[in-house]
Amino acid sequence: MIKGYNCLNTDIDKTIDIINDVGNTSRDQQIGIVQINEAVSILKEQIKANTEVSSQANSIAEKTLNIANTIVDNTNEKNFDGKDNSNDNECV
Repeated sequence: MIKGYNCLNTDIDKTIDIINDVGNTSRDQQIGIVQINEAVSILKEQIKANTEVSSQANSIAEKTLNIANTIVDNTNEKNFDGKDNSNDNECV
């Protein structure tokens, strides 16, 4: 009978060890999940900032294009020496 109790105690100790291992592993996983969530939040913030910068760059590019088109249009409307004889491949 005592032998049966000893076996039972051994099995209980093994079960307790397994439960403790599962608990420790769960805590480690929870820490990992928290770290991943923090990294995702940081990435979301960076993506938002990049989107804002991209929008600003696009706006600047559009304004620059409009200015360049205006300059070309104004230049085409004006008459000046050498306008009709210009060669795009040579610098004077």
